Amino acid sequence: WSDGGWGLWRDAHETWTMKSLEVKQSGPGRIEIVADGVIERFNSKQRLTWTVLGSGDIGVEMTFWPGEGRIPTLPRFGMQTTLREGFDRLVWLGKGPQETYWDRQDARVGLCRGTVAEQFFSYIKPQETGNKEAVRWVALTDAQGRGLLAVGEPLLSVNALHAATEDLFAATQKENFYPYQLPARKTVTLNLDLKQRGLGGDNSWGAMPHDAFMLWLWPTTYRYRLHVLNGGEDLAALGRTRVDD
Repeated sequence: WSDGGWGLWRDAHETWTMKSLEVKQSGPGRIEIVADGVIERFNSKQRLTWTVLGSGDIGVEMTFWPGEGRIPTLPRFGMQTTLREGFDRLVWLGKGPQETYWDRQDARVGLCRGTVAEQFFSYIKPQETGNKEAVRWVALTDAQGRGLLAVGEPLLSVNALHAATEDLFAATQKENFYPYQLPARKTVTLNLDLKQRGLGGDNSWGAMPHDAFMLWLWPTTYRYRLHVLNGGEDLAALGRTRVDD
């Protein structure tokens, strides 16, 4: 399964079972919420920690311990959420403005911006598109600048699309086999990842990514910070600011 079977991860999160939940005050102005669970399909442990700070910021940390036995390599390691309609202005400090992937990073780090709709490339067959590598921080806002800022600790791989993840996978022509068949969504699917595996395709179609761009199964941790935007903030300054409480 090191070169296949990754589709088994697509709904593996549905087999996650929480084993314990702890809420504690770890310091002045710091509340930690720690959830330990197991992805039952692969008997793999996972810990999610949310640190709520007095500033209103939320630190997010996820740790994954792979189970023993035959497990396919990870397609991506991160978290996903859905934002309601209207939060479709995207600003990020990272590689761009074109899409970049772990093994496709022909772009410079800079301050980039655009709409969520502009991040979608209409490939003949709908597929993964619009990813951003080496992201220091990313903001999704409405027309008034209200929204959400995520700051990598240190870096993130980010994707924001109107298409949901399940929209971009089709097995037959009766599904979303062509872009015009995609649902017309106005919500935003936001992925805040440590990494997703490389695209591969050295032979132009089916070659797996090189080993250096695969998410092999070992204990992995990543972190980022969330900040609610009220509109009018200096995003670059917020992205540089270290927040401890």
